[in-house]
Amino acid sequence: MKKIAVLGTGNIAQTVAVDLKSNGHEVRLFAPDYLISRIQKIVDTHEIECVGVFEAKEKIDVVTSDIDKAVKRVYEAGENMSLWSKSPYLLMMNMREF
Repeated sequence: MKKIAVLGTGNIAQTVAVDLKSNGHEVRLFAPDYLISRIQKIVDTHEIECVGVFEAKEKIDVVTSDIDKAVKRVYEAGENMSLWSKSPYLLMMNMREF
């Protein structure tokens, strides 16, 4: 099991978070302060449900607008962690290489 930070609030980020969680990973979903209101229901319940071709409902471990909670604290603790982001520079980088 890896600890994985998903950086984003859109449909792709939410689907990636659910897929990773359903595959047994610890998932930390990050949204910046100015976007956190877009996912208030997820903030409150930590649940994301995907419908359509990929159908699943998962409880996300951490949902936060605090980048420290999502990424830095895990990295400093020496945990193995990967990042998911739209950014080509961050996409699935191992935190030990970051």
